Amino acid sequence: MDPSKVTTFKLPKRAKVNIICVYLSNYFLNDDQGEVAKAKSVLDNHNIQLEVWPQGAAKTINNTLNYPDPVPHDPYDDAVNKVTYTDLLTRARSLVSSKVPFSVFATVVFGQFKHVGIGITPPSVGLVTPLCIVSPNGNSDKMDVLHELGHASNLHHEDGIAKNFMNGTNGRSEMMRFQVEKMAKSWFAVA
Repeated sequence: MDPSKVTTFKLPKRAKVNIICVYLSNYFLNDDQGEVAKAKSVLDNHNIQLEVWPQGAAKTINNTLNYPDPVPHDPYDDAVNKVTYTDLLTRARSLVSSKVPFSVFATVVFGQFKHVGIGITPPSVGLVTPLCIVSPNGNSDKMDVLHELGHASNLHHEDGIAKNFMNGTNGRSEMMRFQVEKMAKSWFAVA
């Protein structure tokens, strides 16, 4: 077996990645449905610590952004999408900037959007910092947040491997060595 694809790999030195959780007012659920806890558990198996603000990814008035409509997405115009997603990222970070204890982090937004997926990490719009958006209609494997953080770490789909967290379908549970190493070196990781 290719050593880069081993699924039992643990980093020799513990790494840490930081995320903040923001909810849109159009997110009709009371919490993240266990998505962040699942990401923490899977990453911990590979010696990566997931630090989350607010603790437990709680949905509160302090991290809920008034955004009544689904976030728009134009499948044909990246320039329009860049404006949309940059505005969303700016608004989300502004809402919580004075409260977050991290200097580097990825922003995870829970909300409804018009993109066709269950989650989106806008790849082609050139955002400076990662923005992951996760739908309230997630997969039952609860791996959507981790999958989007994979995209934020510049990982791509692994649709040929059913259990891999970068597969686009339900039933995901594993990370390969090269994916663990890449996430540990993502720009929102800290030593």
